[in-house]
Amino acid sequence: MFSIGDTIMYDTWGVCRIVGTEEKDIGGNKALYFRLEPLFDDHTTLYLPQNNPAFLQKVRTVLSADEAETVWQSLPSLTTLPCINERQRRQQYHEIIAQGDRIELLRLIKTLLQRRQQRRLPVSDETAYQQAGFLLFRELAFVWHTTPKEVEQRITKGCTESVTQ
Repeated sequence: MFSIGDTIMYDTWGVCRIVGTEEKDIGGNKALYFRLEPLFDDHTTLYLPQNNPAFLQKVRTVLSADEAETVWQSLPSLTTLPCINERQRRQQYHEIIAQGDRIELLRLIKTLLQRRQQRRLPVSDETAYQQAGFLLFRELAFVWHTTPKEVEQRITKGCTESVTQ
């Protein structure tokens, strides 16, 4: 399964390193937990129950370098998401973020960047951009050995270029 030293994607926390295990008593229930430290965040420690399938479903492996390249190469061919009413958009964006599919996250980011060029985005769309970007920019930054800001700039430039072609 997972071991100390592994780097994982955990739910909406993004890229985390498993730095240890601890037995904790929470609410009278003793259990063994993984201790996680989110990368790009020096002030947070998370505890993930080792034997709780609901929590473990929120863990996935970090992209490999080849997988990250596949995500990046998909950018020019990605079509934008359809423009639907705000309530439906929020639901659609929430599902994309929760599922964590990197190509769909990139499609969402591309859609919102292109809409942002045309007009000011509603707060719910900006929030979706921040959430999707938080996950994808940090994961790609980890894989590419750079910063999330540099990844965001690269993707923004790639989205701009795909519009003008």
